[in-house]
Amino acid sequence: MDGPIVPRPCCPKNFVPALIEEGDELYPNGIFVFNITKMLTFIQSHPEKFIPERVAIRDYTHGLPSIKEADPTDTSGVAGAKRQTLMERESARVDG
Repeated sequence: MDGPIVPRPCCPKNFVPALIEEGDELYPNGIFVFNITKMLTFIQSHPEKFIPERVAIRDYTHGLPSIKEADPTDTSGVAGAKRQTLMERESARVDG
């Protein structure tokens, strides 16, 4: 045998995937389907786990054809609407 033996990844025995509900925004990527709606809900419910941080995009573009930065003012789609709600809450928190 050549090389180290890599353990097979596994899920906890009590793992239950989130249900997909009507209107959820999904992002399929390979064998995974990311539920953007559920991810945003979790992030909103646990803000202490997600501390915003500035990252220089140019550090991560090597070898990629292009990376388009997300437009934070784009409110189209479910994620955009939630992003708009977050922006409004943040504005109210800062202003108020």
